[in-house]
Amino acid sequence: MVYDLSLSENVIAEKAVKEGIDNLSNFFEIKFPEIPDIYLVGNRKTINALKGMDTQPWVVGFGKSETRSIYLLHPDKYQSESNHVYSDDYFFTLVKHELCHKFYNQFAGDYRPRWLSEGVCIYTSGQKRKPISKVEWFLKFFQGSEPGIEHVYEEAGLAVKILHDNFGKKKLLEFIKKGSQTKNSDELSVVFEEIYNKKMDYETFNELIKPN
Repeated sequence: MVYDLSLSENVIAEKAVKEGIDNLSNFFEIKFPEIPDIYLVGNRKTINALKGMDTQPWVVGFGKSETRSIYLLHPDKYQSESNHVYSDDYFFTLVKHELCHKFYNQFAGDYRPRWLSEGVCIYTSGQKRKPISKVEWFLKFFQGSEPGIEHVYEEAGLAVKILHDNFGKKKLLEFIKKGSQTKNSDELSVVFEEIYNKKMDYETFNELIKPN
């Protein structure tokens, strides 16, 4: 269900949930046990209270891992409460992105590196990103483990797309599953090399985006 404190319905969010559950069930090859509740939040102050911290203006959606709830800034409040420009397409993919985190958390174990979890959710939700042909160099996405770092979003979706397109979904899911059972980036790197026979570093990803 989608809940709006103004008591209005949001058809876009409802449609995104239905489509997202179907697409993500196929991608992760698992069933989602519960349809999440989506709450449309009216201001930054409420978002901060729900997060328990001051948030940056780019934060317009998040979920709580211990519950099935997803919280999204109300579409009518983007201009006053965020630095995003609202569009129905952006909101649709945002719902799917946050829904993906619920699937990812169910599929994976305790260790969920930010670049990988965010990258998968950006990729599967179809969020806007620069085409592979326009990317010249990966520089930042491995640094996304610290809270509040926005730049992971600039590259992580493309990095996951590269893994998927070059090596297939089966290996990507294997990497997510086995990688989530590790404890840190060093252990994750070992799993990456076992699965992809390549080092988990910028050089590898930069080689993969070069035209054949």
